[in-house]
This record gives sequence, structure tokens and C-alpha cells, in this order.
Amino acid sequence: DIPALALGVNITSSHLPGGLEIADTVVQDLAFVAAAVFFAQLGGRVVAATQFGLRPTRFSRAAWLVFATLVGFLLFSLSWTLIFHAGKEKVLEQLGTNEGTSLLLLSAALTCVVAPICEEFLFRGFIFTALCNWRGVCPAAIITGLLFGGVHVGSAPAVDLVPLAGLGFGLCLLYRATGSLYPCIAAHSLNNSLAFGSLEDWG
Repeated sequence: DIPALALGVNITSSHLPGGLEIADTVVQDLAFVAAAVFFAQLGGRVVAATQFGLRPTRFSRAAWLVFATLVGFLLFSLSWTLIFHAGKEKVLEQLGTNEGTSLLLLSAALTCVVAPICEEFLFRGFIFTALCNWRGVCPAAIITGLLFGGVHVGSAPAVDLVPLAGLGFGLCLLYRATGSLYPCIAAHSLNNSLAFGSLEDWG
């Protein structure tokens, strides 16, 4: 935010312009990828795309597993919301979607494309893989799911962090079952697209 302050943008602890919030989040997401690559190459290792799960998989099987993952998450999330009366997320308001078409489109691109790719690269492609090698699949999926839920503190109501951790857990199992990051990115993107449309009250 320092360049924006230097250019005279009004930034306070209670006010951050939507466009700047989007830019900050893009920088954060790119930092996820950079951090994963940096730590993966420590010790002189050669880093390859396949190391992070960027490899093909059988489409028909992956499509059914993506569908099952999303249905399982949506059912769990709906049950959780009915029990604990979760509040509405404020993330799109923070991104400025109500301030104009350009911010709406940028927010959609960030939420439905950039964030799923970068978050999956870090959480499933790097953290889950590393933890699997250390402690096995189940502990790795639980820890990665908790970290995935935790990273959404500030953008989602506290009560929603448990379903998000559940989604993170499910995406780990999806990655394990398909051996590819692409189904995880697709599931993450579809979930975020549904959430985006719901928060914007689109029919």
C-alpha cells in the first residue's frame, strides 16, 4: 500500500479502497506461489511443475470426484449454516463490487480464477504433499485443511472457517485420488463461483 499512499490515496485502518484491496489480494496470492517454489527448491532441488501436481489425469473420473467433493462440501456447509446461523461474508463489499462494473469484473477474476489457482498451488501442491511425506495422508489432510480455513480469517465470518477447513480437507482427498492439481483448481473455482453469485444475489 506504500505506493498508493505516496500517490495520495486515502487509506486508514477502517478504509481501504476496493481496487487496492484487489491489488493486495493478488500480491498475496502470487506470494503463495512464490513461497511454495522457494521452499521447494531449497537444498538445490530442481523444481518442476509436476512436483506441484500440475499433471494430467483421467477426465471422466476426475469430473465425478469434483462433483462428489462439491456436493459433500455444500451439504456440510448448509447443515453447519442451519445449526450455527452463519452471517453473510463481507469479502465482496471489501473488494468494492458495488462500486462499479470494472471492480465487479476484477473481483470475479480474482475470486473465481486467480485465488483458486494460487491457493491450490500452495495448499495442495506444496503443503499437503510435503506433509504427506512427513506424516501420511490423513494427518496431512487435516493440517492442510485447518491452514486453508485459517487463511480465510478476515474475509469470512468466524463460524464459516470450519466449513472452509472441511473444504480444504476434501480438496486434499481429491488431489490424492486424482494425482493432479487440476481437479482441485476446478472444484475450488466452481465453489468460489457459486459463492460469488450467491453473495451478489444473482439468480
